[in-house]
Amino acid sequence: RLATSSKDGLGKIWNVRTKRCEVTLAGHSDSIESIKWGGEGLIYTASRDRTIKVWNADGGEGKRVGILVKTLVGHGHRVNTLAVSCDYVCRTGPFDHYGKIADVTSKDRDS
Repeated sequence: RLATSSKDGLGKIWNVRTKRCEVTLAGHSDSIESIKWGGEGLIYTASRDRTIKVWNADGGEGKRVGILVKTLVGHGHRVNTLAVSCDYVCRTGPFDHYGKIADVTSKDRDS
């Protein structure tokens, strides 16, 4: 599978064999600047809307692919980039140069 981001605020997960979009990740109000695969079947999107969204990217255990798991908030400007580690830590690179580290394992909806 392949993940893409777009200026229309949508992320997409593609099947590279069939060349078809399997899932559309809709929820950002501005363009997605970065998209990254994460651990435990998650995918992360960072946007000009100053949020990072965490999505289910694995259909295992009865979960649907493309379901929003969590929205991370707190940046003062757009988020340009993401770095995700296997320790469930999401590091962000916003336009305002004040990066944040989010624990994506906490149960809070907004962090």
